[in-house]
Amino acid sequence: MYIFCDWAKAQSQNCGLVRRLEQERRLHEKKKAKQVILSLLNNFDMHGGEWIPLTSLGEALTVINIQYKAYDYQRLLPFLTTEFSDILEFDSQTDGNKPPIYFVRCKRTSVPNMQTAITKCIKSLPSDSEGWVLLASLGTALNKEGIRYEAYGYQKLLPLLNNFQELLDIKCDSESFSLPVHYVRLRNKTKTTSSVEVKKSSAPSPIKDTRIPNEEMNLRSDRNIEGWASIEREKYKELADLALPEKWYFGSDEPTDPTYLPILAFYLNHTFKRLAYEKKNLIQKDVGRNEEYAAFNTGLVDRKYENIYALFKQNTRYPRPYWYLEDFVVAGENNGKKLVQLFNPLPKRANYLENRIANLLYDGSTGDLTCDYEHILVERVGRLPRAFIEKTLPVDMLNINGMTAEEAYSNTPFTPEKDAYFKLLGERIKADWDTFNELRDRFKNAVEFTKKRIEWNYKTAVPIYFPKAHKCSLLFPLYLTDNNRVDLTLVVTHNDNGSYQGETTLSLNLAYQDARLIVRPDSYWLKSETVTAQDNDSEED
Repeated sequence: MYIFCDWAKAQSQNCGLVRRLEQERRLHEKKKAKQVILSLLNNFDMHGGEWIPLTSLGEALTVINIQYKAYDYQRLLPFLTTEFSDILEFDSQTDGNKPPIYFVRCKRTSVPNMQTAITKCIKSLPSDSEGWVLLASLGTALNKEGIRYEAYGYQKLLPLLNNFQELLDIKCDSESFSLPVHYVRLRNKTKTTSSVEVKKSSAPSPIKDTRIPNEEMNLRSDRNIEGWASIEREKYKELADLALPEKWYFGSDEPTDPTYLPILAFYLNHTFKRLAYEKKNLIQKDVGRNEEYAAFNTGLVDRKYENIYALFKQNTRYPRPYWYLEDFVVAGENNGKKLVQLFNPLPKRANYLENRIANLLYDGSTGDLTCDYEHILVERVGRLPRAFIEKTLPVDMLNINGMTAEEAYSNTPFTPEKDAYFKLLGERIKADWDTFNELRDRFKNAVEFTKKRIEWNYKTAVPIYFPKAHKCSLLFPLYLTDNNRVDLTLVVTHNDNGSYQGETTLSLNLAYQDARLIVRPDSYWLKSETVTAQDNDSEED
């Protein structure tokens, strides 16, 4: 009897301990989530106090692995209103019988001052006599303060800092090193801008909200459309369900969140930008109701092969974004009746191929193929497979500032340390002529092997649209470590004189996304289910 009582008491104490540990864990996670939410909202509006569409915050939280379902909530709104009512306030916009659109912002007393954090970090870092601080060092310092540019939707630190032009000077040294090196310093308000020689970076600055889209729009490299219009995340799932069945995510496993469709989000955004480039996004006013609408052709079709359009309505309650997505529609059906009433003719599809057969097929008989080896092997060395690099380079060349190749090539979020690693590795390869030549010869052999495969099956070369250059190219699979596995892709453009130029390399996930802009890839080697997203590859040049 006594033994049983002691055992029961011990079990009760153990259960109590487990509950306390679980409570402490959840409190720790909630505190961390609160800090991230504040930072994210502060990034969406650098001065604080602006309403942000709830879907934009939800998507950003998903990117950094904060899932409301992990807290036993079925929806994002109850999660935020219950767990973070002390720091957030909410509002909604209704339109007739449609579900409301929700907005969120920080309570003004809760908005962190990012300018203060940047100023603090710059002042804490070593600088030269003129106050210039190495940009990579600032990135490390900001990380320690909990400010990570990747979590805010930026691919690099520079675009984030470009939001603070009144606070900072930025310069680029492209002469002292083989690769550009950026510096930043606090702006001396007593000096005029002309007294400082600043080479502006080519990194894009955020756009101002605008009514008419244009090809310069660059709020975020992969979400520009959401700087122009508010789009509920559930709408992507509705579009996927309306269109012909297609797999809009990478890998073989379905995502736990059915609205997480990264390929579709990329497709819609870059289709929007191409249409802006071609000036095919249309705007019309309903004079009778004094309402303004916008629309574009998504390039997708439903199961009847009818075009699917995106229909937007002016956001009359909040100053930005100017539009919100009302629905994805088929002309003449349901909400598509409004589209037909307003737009005649209907919006046209994006034209990528421009009626050029050279944009579809590779014909080696018209000219030779040359490659930009310095760009591929030096400037973009981080895209090459680790096994390909390790087979050629000695270990001492691969160990840089305490970081090994295994750490640098790991599929973890890109950091300033990794960026610095690959820049220095590229410089070492360029400085060692024998190493560079050996890498070039091995790369050449891989290209020749692919050319033979293309001669055997012309579908091996896949047409893609290169968004940054607004042009079509061909995609070559590269077998760099194994003749039976594609490691990387080569972007090949056709010159007017018939020759071909190997421009750059792309990882398989970026390659698939660029190819999908034209048409769903029909290739034995480029399939979404065999491709996984890669954190180390964030640029498309």
